[in-house]
Amino acid sequence: MVEKFRGKEVSLRPVFDQDMDDFVRFMNDFEASLFTGSMPGLYTADDERDYFKKSEDKRQFAVDYQGEVIGLVELFDIDLVNRRAVLGIMIGQGEARSRGLGYDIINLVLDYGFYLLNLHSISLTCFTFNHRAQALYKKCGFQEIGRWRQSRYLAGDYYDTLYMDILKEDHKPYLIYQEIQETIGKYEK
Repeated sequence: MVEKFRGKEVSLRPVFDQDMDDFVRFMNDFEASLFTGSMPGLYTADDERDYFKKSEDKRQFAVDYQGEVIGLVELFDIDLVNRRAVLGIMIGQGEARSRGLGYDIINLVLDYGFYLLNLHSISLTCFTFNHRAQALYKKCGFQEIGRWRQSRYLAGDYYDTLYMDILKEDHKPYLIYQEIQETIGKYEK
């Protein structure tokens, strides 16, 4: 198994062609797509391949848990001049949700963004009905910076979109940072 970045319970690795069936399944899963804002789309393997085409302004990782792809985490709209990006996360496999894996996933990608891409600010959006995600993002150090009122319409009700961000100075270094320091230390001797 290819692992690029190892966390406490998950690892982040490149997205491969053989992952497309998993991502098609995830994006057509009602619950998973509801939280990404991708409802009510229907997605094919070609759609997913297009989504994962290489681009300079995004970095996408398959999330691996116990040898299985369970979702995706990405930094997109990367602006290296202003040192900012947007974070997106989807745990597509239903059995992997509510296991506390999000903390590991988000902190790995924050380390990647802050210590390898040299970003200063990472933002995200979250719907107000997703209280679990809001609690997770706050636990990871994100702060609410704004709200788009009644911007999401679902089943007859409007919901707000929360805008949250974290600055490098607010992030507590995690495992990628530690690995960088240990690797540099081996070569400094």
